[in-house]
Amino acid sequence: MIIRSSSTFFGGKTTVIRTSSFTCTVSTKRDGLFSPLATLIVKGDEGAAGDDAHVCGRISYFPEMGKDDILDLHSTIAQAMDEDGEKGFPLGVALQGVIEFLTDEGLASETINAVPWDGV
Repeated sequence: MIIRSSSTFFGGKTTVIRTSSFTCTVSTKRDGLFSPLATLIVKGDEGAAGDDAHVCGRISYFPEMGKDDILDLHSTIAQAMDEDGEKGFPLGVALQGVIEFLTDEGLASETINAVPWDGV
């Protein structure tokens, strides 16, 4: 279930997802003032600390993509991960599905999935 979705400072977006399989935060933001938007998937609720929180994935976009297009993709990513989690898929599988979709559609310039397929 998508618990919360909100806009962030500098025009980003954050969504907290809690499902029967995992809890994660999808955050689309700039790493710095002049950096492009990127999406991070973090295990745990927003603000989680210690062993409960670590970056599971990162999605970078092509420079020619507009901010509105990237923020629309944020919503698509969050919805897809929520649906997979509610179906019982672990975080690694849900993330891989999103990465494969974005890569197949030519929407991501670089992706990282740091989650084992069978875990987290």
